[in-house]
Amino acid sequence: MLIHHNFKKIVKSTLILCVILISIKSEAMSLYFEKPESEIRVGDTVMLNIFLDTENIEVNGIEGVAKISGAGVVSNLNVAGSVFSLWPNKPSLLGEEVSFVGGTPSGVFGKKNKVFSIFFKATEVGKVNLSIKQADVFLNDGKGTKLALLGINEVLDISKSINESKNELSNLIINDKVLPNPFKIELGKDPNMFDGKYFISFYSTDDMSGINRYEVRENNLPAVRSGNTYVLEDQSLSGKVEVKVIDNAGNFTIKTIDLKEKDNKYNSYILLLIIIIICILLYFKIKKIRKSKKKNKK
Repeated sequence: MLIHHNFKKIVKSTLILCVILISIKSEAMSLYFEKPESEIRVGDTVMLNIFLDTENIEVNGIEGVAKISGAGVVSNLNVAGSVFSLWPNKPSLLGEEVSFVGGTPSGVFGKKNKVFSIFFKATEVGKVNLSIKQADVFLNDGKGTKLALLGINEVLDISKSINESKNELSNLIINDKVLPNPFKIELGKDPNMFDGKYFISFYSTDDMSGINRYEVRENNLPAVRSGNTYVLEDQSLSGKVEVKVIDNAGNFTIKTIDLKEKDNKYNSYILLLIIIIICILLYFKIKKIRKSKKKNKK
């Protein structure tokens, strides 16, 4: 009876210890704002970077909601320099809240992993409230384990302007002479997407001022703005498509895809797959016939 009682105490103590360790782990991994080094004055546009401290635990995804309110307005959201290269939901502003969902093909870890930047314009004397309302990371453990992060709050003071205002966003754009990074264009077709029509997908990054937009020109049609996917007007795949990615400074990189060439490769892969399937079916058919003949001989 005494042994049973002691065993229960040990189990209970172990569970409590596990809960404490998990809590410590959750509190250690956090998002935080990097405060501007200099004083913020009315008229200034400043860059507020959000960083992730993983405490050396490897993660490959993040999602959350940040809130910024007070004596000013959000003028721009930028993912340039982020450790996350894939954005199912790029940082987007709705009212005073910024929602975001990002990921990376490989894991990231460390004390200072840049997630994205908020450019904030101070419009009056007062205070700016910064907070992470909700945030989760996904561990790079092959299971997509989700870990909640604790919310944080910061307050910045906006003082009266006495000199010419600074504009960090404008300075960043003026100094950006670097082209957006090279990218690939992939041809795709999926019965569950876009009514089974052919489409192209593409994604580029920019290390300075950030990506502003994509423009797609199909054959001789006028160029149109697009997201990361574009459904082809010409489903016969007989021409070329040009994709232009433009950053916030106006620098651009262009990539062209020859659809006819891609279609031939696409059809070759399909034909090869059909041949492999036929060979497998013939193999099992022959095997079945031989097995049947052996059985009849017996």
